Amino acid sequence: MACDRLRRPVDGIEWVALGAALVPFVVALVRAGVQDWMPMGDAAYFTVRSRDVFTAHWPFVGAWSSGSLAVGVPVNNLGPMQLDLLAPFTKVSPYLGTGIGSAAINAVSVGLVWFVARRLFGPRRVALVMAATLLLMATFGLSWLIDARPQYGLVLPFYALLWLTAGMWAGVGSAVPLGLAVASLVVQTHFTYVYGTVIVTAAGVIAYTITVMRDRPPAWRRAAGWAAVVLAVCWVQPLIDQFFGSGNLGDVLGAERGGESGPGLGAGVQVLAGGSLVPPFWLPGSIGTFLQPHDGVTLRGAVVGVLLWSAAAALLVLIGRRIGSRVPAALGAAAFAALIGGLAGATLTPVTTEFGFTQQNYYWVWAVGAFATIAL
Repeated sequence: MACDRLRRPVDGIEWVALGAALVPFVVALVRAGVQDWMPMGDAAYFTVRSRDVFTAHWPFVGAWSSGSLAVGVPVNNLGPMQLDLLAPFTKVSPYLGTGIGSAAINAVSVGLVWFVARRLFGPRRVALVMAATLLLMATFGLSWLIDARPQYGLVLPFYALLWLTAGMWAGVGSAVPLGLAVASLVVQTHFTYVYGTVIVTAAGVIAYTITVMRDRPPAWRRAAGWAAVVLAVCWVQPLIDQFFGSGNLGDVLGAERGGESGPGLGAGVQVLAGGSLVPPFWLPGSIGTFLQPHDGVTLRGAVVGVLLWSAAAALLVLIGRRIGSRVPAALGAAAFAALIGGLAGATLTPVTTEFGFTQQNYYWVWAVGAFATIAL
């Protein structure tokens, strides 16, 4: 079973693969230190507010959201987890500390991908997963790895979440609390990730419950207990704000869109396909042409692309079941859920009159494309 793979010792090639995947973070931070790098623009907000953690001005909600323009009432992003994680670094060094903290979050995300890969595969396939992850990071470039802006800084955590949900589908108990922690970080930090995160996480948790609760009740109870602890820790601050502060969580959940809506299914399909599912896919150089317009992908071509990828994911599930192997089925199911979640996010994320169709709100598409490609 997939859950038994972790009992083997870590192979040398796995250590090398993990080390190679972490090298870009070291390079990015050394370059930042040499060049006296500092966060600029919106990124500087996260420096300032993270330094308010452990003070009288401790933030219990996230940054103000331009989504306020869509719902018609002022709202903040749901929670301050990113600020809490950056605080230990920015307290020591406001500028470089922001880069170190952002790099640490992304490096941990890469480590989680490695962890799940070890639960699902043998050493050589673990190395292949990490090589593909390096390729994804090469698409972003070094500057993304230390950027605190959520549209950039959440791509790798979201990518790690997709792998963790694959672990849930495969019955890996530790993937449940770890996945809920990462999902909480992503959902709290930026609204553009909400649809995809909620869909893939819910699908993974439900699949794990169905897979494990009947056959392995003790494992399910352990996972459920840790999941409850993780959710309580991650969401205590937004709940405190809801009942004793600004009531931001209620404002977000109770708000109705003030005339602003998502781009619609047609444009959503083009965004998802154009960003990662048709040539040049999610490979280096693909970001430069994103949304100019829709990477030149026609609606018909985009629909065909999404349908082909969805069919391939579904076929992988059927193959896994036919040969009696949980891992291929889990990967196919998680890839299919990622495509559905990506389509929902691209279709429903509001497009405001003031900011229009903003590229950076859809960079998570690269995580979907990379995960689906590697899984298949």
